Amino acid sequence: MDAEITPQAGELEREAILTALERTGAGAGSGHRSAWHEAGLDEATAAAEDGGAPQPAARPRSTPGATRA
Repeated sequence: MDAEITPQAGELEREAILTALERTGAGAGSGHRSAWHEAGLDEATAAAEDGGAPQPAARPRSTPGATRA
């Protein structure tokens, strides 16, 4: 794996970091894939295929919230 570690790490530290990344599956290009992330991608893809825009993740607020005096 060709990784850029900043600030520069010593050879032992670099090996430890790369080993940890490989063990966790967090190597280059793996990205963060949680169930929430996958659901969002599925929803956006389905909306795009139907020709519409994806729906907002949360309902808009019915009130503007706190205001300053």
